Amino acid sequence: MIGKTVSHYRIVEKLGAGGMGVVYKAEDTKLGRFVALKFLPESVAQDRQAVERFMLEARAAAALSHPHICTIHEIDEFEGVTFIAMEYLEGQNLKYAIGGRPMPLEIVIELGIQVAEALAAAHAKGITHRDIKPSNIFLSMGGQAKVVDFGLAKLAPQATPGSEDETIVADAPTQTADLTGSGKAMGTVAYMSPEQALGKKVDARSDLFSLGAVLYEMITGKQAFSGATQAAIFDQILNREPVPPAHLGIETPWELQQVLNKALEKNAVLRYQSALELHTDLRRLRRDMESGHSSAVTPATGAAMETPVSSGSYSAAQPVVSAAQPPILATPSAGVPLAEPTQPSGKRRILWMLSALLLAAVAVIAILLLQRPGTVALTESDVLLLTDFTNTTGDPVFDDTLKQALAVKLEESPYLNILPERQVQEALRFMGRQAEDRVTPEIAHEICERQGLKALVRGEIAPLGNNYVVTLTADECLSGRALAREQVEASSKEEVLAAVGTAAVEIRRALGESLASIERFDEPVERATTSSLEALKAFSRGEKLRASGQESDAIPFLERAIELDPDFAQAYGALGTIYANLREWELARENNTRAFELRDQVSEREELYI
Repeated sequence: MIGKTVSHYRIVEKLGAGGMGVVYKAEDTKLGRFVALKFLPESVAQDRQAVERFMLEARAAAALSHPHICTIHEIDEFEGVTFIAMEYLEGQNLKYAIGGRPMPLEIVIELGIQVAEALAAAHAKGITHRDIKPSNIFLSMGGQAKVVDFGLAKLAPQATPGSEDETIVADAPTQTADLTGSGKAMGTVAYMSPEQALGKKVDARSDLFSLGAVLYEMITGKQAFSGATQAAIFDQILNREPVPPAHLGIETPWELQQVLNKALEKNAVLRYQSALELHTDLRRLRRDMESGHSSAVTPATGAAMETPVSSGSYSAAQPVVSAAQPPILATPSAGVPLAEPTQPSGKRRILWMLSALLLAAVAVIAILLLQRPGTVALTESDVLLLTDFTNTTGDPVFDDTLKQALAVKLEESPYLNILPERQVQEALRFMGRQAEDRVTPEIAHEICERQGLKALVRGEIAPLGNNYVVTLTADECLSGRALAREQVEASSKEEVLAAVGTAAVEIRRALGESLASIERFDEPVERATTSSLEALKAFSRGEKLRASGQESDAIPFLERAIELDPDFAQAYGALGTIYANLREWELARENNTRAFELRDQVSEREELYI
């Protein structure tokens, strides 16, 4: 093929070959760029099933457009042979980049973030990759990850004509003879999820298990699941946990070990439920590592042991204990006598065993309390501090706006108290800062300490392709421990406010509010405020000025909010209050009357305010 012209592509060199295709580097003579051409190998070019698998791969990948997914330019035929023209990538695949050696953790996390983002985009289109492994992740010269080869991609039933079980089976050791995947194991064995290994139907969570195996291999340089035979590997996937990196002498942040544990959870219900969730955890870990807030696990000494999940002894899925933490005391186990210098008899032996058991239980509980994030119910006297949202979308419309929406949703609760904006500004002044300064998580913790608050809620909004991800986290002020975290995806800018409302309701539940109370006091954000982001942004700015005593300066912003949303009852009410304070009685009456007329369109809290 070297030197031949295929359509308007001149083939330059062969790049590689696999069971499902031969790939060449070619020059696009029309656009003057290099592309990669993938042909079916001659051995299977006449196989109808192979051609169908090849074409379904192309259709699946062509439906995706994402910076971390290899772009498909076109599908065509040459002398009766189908080929795909795709993005030409310079670099190497992750398999060779790992090379059996641990990679720097910063690179592991960055690549993990990129692949999780790519999977989130694919899953949003109803596409499950089904064969995530190092050789299907390409690293460009600039260090960017690109997910390639959707040869095992399964389209959602609504996107695929024919049977909902129709799927592609590529060149895996468990390759089947037809397109029906029901009851068959598909994928590359060492990176299969338990449900894949059992031939069950899989969904997006299967890809997340495979990505967990890839992350483990990047961290340790070793496969998470390996063995001399397929049966041995299947046994590990189904029944055993990989050795924690710390037991291999690799210092790993505790949070990263938790990410691995959750990604490699054998029960899909307890695993990460979306790539967005994994993506956010990795981004948070990257931030904490950059700021020095992540906790390191001291490498364990001694030989690492592989332990069956079903055993009653130590499981690698348990939190790894560092040298700085209290040890788990050994306890007697059935059939294994304890080695003792002397054998105590009678009551002494029973008391010794009971003491050991009690001490072990106390140690385990202490470790769990120290290590695991959990929920703590707040009392009616506790006060919450809200941070300004961390906005990485580049769109200023979200600045201040989402914090205002969150405050409204949390204040619906009769059990949660939010530190008023006026007091936040006073605290900032006492700290030697400007009242207008943004309340970052770091500043929020300092305010918490000064004000003696119990908890804070921090918000983040981040882009994900054309979508947005809203994350709310409640932290205990004193320890910084996460009490609750909720993440919601919005498919458009117009849906972001509703996403904030959904996440806020879940945070209220996690902080101890009863379901009955939430159902009683839960209104859509747009009913409590407005459905217009621009109007809410103007209102938020006005309220901030109002809290700082600059009521006259707030008027133009509140009027702008009403101009953008003529039914913004809360803005009319705020204006009425300002004009009354300024003794502008006619304007006060006019705005208060309009607010009163709109009282049936707002939440109960806002109605009472009006």
